[in-house]
Amino acid sequence: MGVSAGCLLALSAATRTLAQEKAYYIDCCSDGVVVYPGKLKLQWDALEKQDNALTKLLNEVSVDKANRYVVVMVRPGSGRTFRFVQRLVKGSGVDFAVEPVDEARQFQWDAQWHALLLKLHGSTNHNLDLNERFFKPPFRVVATKGREALYFECRGKEIFWVDQAELRTQVKGMICKISPEIRSNLTLYLKTISKKTISDEFYTVNMSYVLPDVLALDPRSDVRGEDAKTIALFNSRFASKLSQPNKNKPYVFFLVRENGFEIFRAARMVAERMGCDTIWEVLPCDFPLKFHLNTGEVLY
Repeated sequence: MGVSAGCLLALSAATRTLAQEKAYYIDCCSDGVVVYPGKLKLQWDALEKQDNALTKLLNEVSVDKANRYVVVMVRPGSGRTFRFVQRLVKGSGVDFAVEPVDEARQFQWDAQWHALLLKLHGSTNHNLDLNERFFKPPFRVVATKGREALYFECRGKEIFWVDQAELRTQVKGMICKISPEIRSNLTLYLKTISKKTISDEFYTVNMSYVLPDVLALDPRSDVRGEDAKTIALFNSRFASKLSQPNKNKPYVFFLVRENGFEIFRAARMVAERMGCDTIWEVLPCDFPLKFHLNTGEVLY
């Protein structure tokens, strides 16, 4: 998205509730979506039609934006569908939030409350009262202009600190040291930078992206991040990064792999308990982390 406006409507424990406004849900799956209310299933061939049922719903919501909003649910393996839906939702201009959902979680629609409920199955869920079964992720707008972002990648069951600012500084410093003669010769310039190596504790810069002003980061396979148990500790690296004094009060930007939903939810909970604003973006497992070399903007 560049930086997605969708992620700027970050889910938190405050603001809008179903009692005040009506939420409409789009459950993204690998082969299409399920839309609530109605549990309408739309496969890819239906979504690709210009005047499909999802587009009509978004148009209806946009007419009454003050009282309606959309929740987009992302499941593991649904990245392609999610990015397609995200473009539609952003283009409609409606307010929306995004929330990761485990593959096994099932829902049922309650028409009386205009709400999505966790579907009961097994003895544990039968002990939940009605309020606990509501799937009602509220959201708030996170203002990011003029504020620093703290980037973390959620991959597998671990979270990794992404020090893109320092790596961008190193790459730009490396480029400045290359003579103008070499930089003016594309073939020689590419040959020169291909021999350079820049890395930190967690990532190595992929030099093949440097030419178009892109910082692409490949994860180092020889290092480990922090798991959910570790980040809950007050002296974890994650908690330490969030607690560093900063007058501009940075926000946390989670770059979430499709296999990293569990660690993301744990990290988001820790961050919000510490009073941090959070936004996030879902990425395919094989998609490189990319930032604009000069601005630091996340690229997709």
